[in-house]
Amino acid sequence: ESSLPSTAAEGLQGISSDTLARPASASTSLGKRSMSAKIISLPPVPVRPINIVKPERKKTDGMDNALSAIAEHIADMNKTGKEDLVFVIDASGSMEKYIIAVANYLVRMANVLVETGIDYTFGILTFNRIGRNNQIEIFEQTKDLEQCNRILRAIKCDGDERALDAIAEGLSKVKFRPDANRTFVLVTNENLTGIYSTEEIIQQSKESVTKVNVIGINDPKHKELAEQTGGLWFQAPE
Repeated sequence: ESSLPSTAAEGLQGISSDTLARPASASTSLGKRSMSAKIISLPPVPVRPINIVKPERKKTDGMDNALSAIAEHIADMNKTGKEDLVFVIDASGSMEKYIIAVANYLVRMANVLVETGIDYTFGILTFNRIGRNNQIEIFEQTKDLEQCNRILRAIKCDGDERALDAIAEGLSKVKFRPDANRTFVLVTNENLTGIYSTEEIIQQSKESVTKVNVIGINDPKHKELAEQTGGLWFQAPE
């Protein structure tokens, strides 16, 4: 596999340097090892009305069903009227089709939240591992679905992955609204690995009151992570 690092920020096209602010490096001690995530700020945008549609779900639309069901679960669990949702995206070499599927159905997920009156924001955290280095980027929360779609489609997939490291980094660095409920949606097709154990990440998620939904593989650890944090598990569509 290539040893050259590829990041979503480098692949992002159609957004000028004036639109995406210069990322600020940030590092934090996470107890076992210091990791650094690139925080990418997105400018505030006017909220555009969404044309709400209720497409008939098909059994073959695995990602569509998963995202819509997660949105409905968010609405059922929400107590504040606000939800900050972060897509935790595995950007390793085999993930391109899954990321495109998320981009394809992003608006349908938003439709469900709008229908239920949830004031939501979407953020994106991408992660992969080149050699011995974790590559983690955090795109800040936004209401701009077009921006999110472009970021997802610009991700360059390469290398391996350490999903547990990425979740820990996101829990400590994502800037949530103080009065909003918190949700992660992990999308990966590999086992959960990292310097933390699944049990440690579950504990960190509970302490930060963050639900972790998993669109992944048929693995007990994937299901445990979702169940123990109040999220849902879905098999990543083939």
